Order: sequence, then C-alpha cells, then structure tokens
Amino acid sequence: MRKLLVILGICVILTCTPILSASQINPFKHRGLIPKISLQSGGTFSGEFAMKNETGFIPLGNISGTYTRGANWTAGTLSGIWAMYDETASGDFNGYIFHRLFIAQYNITDGDSGWFIGLYKLNETTNEFRAISIVFAGENHLIRYAIGTYIENS
Repeated sequence: MRKLLVILGICVILTCTPILSASQINPFKHRGLIPKISLQSGGTFSGEFAMKNETGFIPLGNISGTYTRGANWTAGTLSGIWAMYDETASGDFNGYIFHRLFIAQYNITDGDSGWFIGLYKLNETTNEFRAISIVFAGENHLIRYAIGTYIENS
C-alpha cells in the first residue's frame, strides 16, 4: 500500500508541475493572445501496447476505444477494449484523464480485474499518442507502452 501511495504521489507531482509552470504569473498579460478552445470534445483512438527490453519494443496486443475531454485536455474519460495478439487474454477498460495523466480499471474477459496509471503525450499535428503506464496485476507491477492514433470529433 505504501508503494502505491508513493507512486500515486509522484504521478500527481509530475502532473501538477506543468500546470503550475504554465499558470499566469504576470496578471497584465494580454488576454487576446490566449486561444479559445472548445469546452468539450472527444473522439476515438486505436493502437497497440508493448513491453520494452534491451533490443526494443515487443508488441503484445491492440487497444481501441473512445475518449472525452475538457478544454486543453484537462479532464475527461476513456473507455475501450484490448486484446493480446496471441489470443491468450482480452477485455475492456474504463478510466479518467487528468491533464496528461490517466488512471483506469481493466477487466479480463472471464477473469480478474486490475488497474493502471500512466502518462501520455500527444502529437496534435499527426494525431498520434504515446503512453507509458504501470499496470497493477495482483502482486505484480508491469510497465507497458502504447502508441497509436486518435481521431477527434468535430
């Protein structure tokens, strides 16, 4: 439990650091320079997840789903499905997005459930995402990577 709280605390600090550094220090900044962003948006995403070793990434399976988000990717939800390429397991997941942090619960079809927490980065020019997460599977903690594309609703 103590390790879990430490990991969660580190993730919160890493998430809050960009928010605090981006906060307005000079109150006289011209407000016309701030871009207007829609209040609510969402879309779909798809990609694959992998593990990493000394030689590179080893693809394990695919993911796809939907997301909603608030202004400037500050808060939202995500849900979707996942499946291993070797067809040993599949399931679904549901969770929340907070700025660049996500936390979600996954379910294995006809099996256990667990949760994962991680950070993601977007390339809004190419609509690609990259993510890293810690997956809590019973007593084990696994690091998983994901890469894919997203389509935003207009």
